[in-house]
Amino acid sequence: GVYSISGDGKIYIEWYANQEKDLKGYIVYRSSERDRGYKEIAKISSNSYIDRDVRNGNTYYYTVSAFDYDGNESPLSYKISDTPRPEGNNVRLTDYIINPRFTGFDFNDPDRGAQMYDWERPNLYNYIDIYFGVDTAVSVPYIYSDNDTLIQDLGYTDSMDEVDMSPTKGFTTLFVEAITGHTYAFLTPEGNYAKIRITDLYVDWAGNTVRDAWVKFDWAFQLQKGNPDLAPRNILGK
Repeated sequence: GVYSISGDGKIYIEWYANQEKDLKGYIVYRSSERDRGYKEIAKISSNSYIDRDVRNGNTYYYTVSAFDYDGNESPLSYKISDTPRPEGNNVRLTDYIINPRFTGFDFNDPDRGAQMYDWERPNLYNYIDIYFGVDTAVSVPYIYSDNDTLIQDLGYTDSMDEVDMSPTKGFTTLFVEAITGHTYAFLTPEGNYAKIRITDLYVDWAGNTVRDAWVKFDWAFQLQKGNPDLAPRNILGK
């Protein structure tokens, strides 16, 4: 029952607890290769462990054993692998016509937050993956893709934690309606998967004119190209 969940700079490892009365604890082993090089990284009494000595975008392999009070160690569990990835929250994008300075977002450079996008000269800003705007003709706010970023609405989720893997099919390259509570998956031109969940959305109408509009979301981005693992931001409240 060993399994893992990706985090930001950490990997959560859990397994079913042994039921033997003489159980003393568990040993967690890790390697950078699947079939060799495993070294002990923890000896614990609980049936879960958080490995914080990892780097986002690198893949790690784990196996676990149990031991009793006499020092007898069980065979190793089957091997699992995981790849931690960065995440963030409360990114706020504004309408690309009203305030183009803060409408774009680049998953490859998320620390910059909202970035400039010139909708009259879109090729000037090649680093934008997505941007936000309201189509006044149909009165609908949209998340727009840019530079061939693929996008897909995964529907309403109670939290972003519910989406642990991105789909690999079913994307569009244009736009999707921005809806509070919906989670969206992305595939960047570089081959990286990402997700966002819209936490807040605001549109101020004056007749048929939008005076102000913005969207706020949380995000996660997989640094390892071709890996759709976008596992939960939090697990068991840790």
